[in-house]
Amino acid sequence: MTNRILEENQMQKTEEEHTGTDNDIFVNTVVNGIDLIKGKKRYPGNTFAEVLRTWCRHTPALLEKLRNRQDINTYIVTAHGIKGSSYGICADAVAKQAEDLEAAGRRGDLQYIADNNEHFINEVSILLKNLEKILADRAGNAEEKAMSGTPDTVLLSRLLEACRHFKSSLMEEILGKLEVYQYESGGDLVIWLREQIDNLEYEAIEKRLESIGL
Repeated sequence: MTNRILEENQMQKTEEEHTGTDNDIFVNTVVNGIDLIKGKKRYPGNTFAEVLRTWCRHTPALLEKLRNRQDINTYIVTAHGIKGSSYGICADAVAKQAEDLEAAGRRGDLQYIADNNEHFINEVSILLKNLEKILADRAGNAEEKAMSGTPDTVLLSRLLEACRHFKSSLMEEILGKLEVYQYESGGDLVIWLREQIDNLEYEAIEKRLESIGL
């Protein structure tokens, strides 16, 4: 009987590690436009919160680019970036809208963009506001980032491979795992990678990661 109880306790502990405890805000909160449970499973531990914070930090500037619509090439690149990062956080609804806007830009359908751009920006802005609220609610109990010596070379190699195949969602997922740590050295590389991914500078990423022997 004692062994059975120990086994059941261990199974419960393992399940909580993978899906979150009953107190996990991502498990017990519903936000329209994003699958928080799916995101929590994709990014274990504190990683999902860090990924969401990064998305919330960088998305407003991208929305401003869409709002200004300076030129069609910038618009396409920006919509593509929002598409990848939004799929990465399991916000599939807005990601699909960004995908449609990107496609419209590539085929030169300016009328579709004019008809849907403002609605899309509003949808993303609402999602931003809701995510910022739950992240603020969580902040009081959030742990500081764990320390690590240097960025994981296995993750960096996977990021390089994803970059070569233009897999933006996978790149977001891998970078989220790198961003969960503070580094004794090499942290500037992770910060630089975030800036390049947000601006879709895939060639620059590939060259720099290859230059360090990956």
